[in-house]
Amino acid sequence: MVLKGPEKVSLLLGNDGTKMLLKRTEDLRLYSLTGVQNVVHELDDGEGFPRLQHLHVTGCSEILHIVGSVRRVRCEVFPLLESLDLINLTNLETICYSQLREDQSFSNLRIIYVYSCPKLKYLFSFSMAKNLLGLQKVEVVNCNKLKMMIGPDMEKPTTTQGFTEINAEDDQVTFPRLEELELVSLTNIKKLWPDQFQGMYCCQNLTKVTVTRCCPLKYMFSYSMANSLGQLRHLEIINCWSMEGIVNTTGLGGRDEFK
Repeated sequence: MVLKGPEKVSLLLGNDGTKMLLKRTEDLRLYSLTGVQNVVHELDDGEGFPRLQHLHVTGCSEILHIVGSVRRVRCEVFPLLESLDLINLTNLETICYSQLREDQSFSNLRIIYVYSCPKLKYLFSFSMAKNLLGLQKVEVVNCNKLKMMIGPDMEKPTTTQGFTEINAEDDQVTFPRLEELELVSLTNIKKLWPDQFQGMYCCQNLTKVTVTRCCPLKYMFSYSMANSLGQLRHLEIINCWSMEGIVNTTGLGGRDEFK
């Protein structure tokens, strides 16, 4: 199903047939729509698009969040979604603003492509990242404010450093099926993962990593995370002028070899 501007979404949703199709659609493409800030809550009445498998959003300049609410999301959000493309969303602040409470939300996501979203600071919120056990490919290009791959749930109390307090045993984040990671022209990214989460990230099937023009980035992986990268076959780093090393061995007594 395709919804294309410049009509305001309120006019499109005034038709009961359009609402019914939105609830049933498996492939949704949004182009240059106006009048919508939160995709799930405004286009699907907060029901979470239970059948949607592919979502492509381009040039919708008023969108702030894909999942956005002042309350915790109480339903499954995108439980069948396989691919997510977000392109030229000039005001997108978060993909998932709300804290997710359902394990099935985003649980089927395989591929995410994000291009030219200049206000996006974090790719995934923590509660979203925990559900991405099937994620296989990540590509992020030209997002100038992106700080890190994972950030806090905006509605949950945070530490003085701005990150959600977590229980290391109960709230681990792993990407066990992630195979490809490509980052291009991220001019504000200094690290990929928050310091206190470094030991939790396990990407044992990661085979290809490409990083281009991510100038502030100093290290790719922590020492503990690097030990999980047994399948890595291709690592390409281009024009990352601040890069000091691939693996951060600070505090390890000068060790620079994997265990």
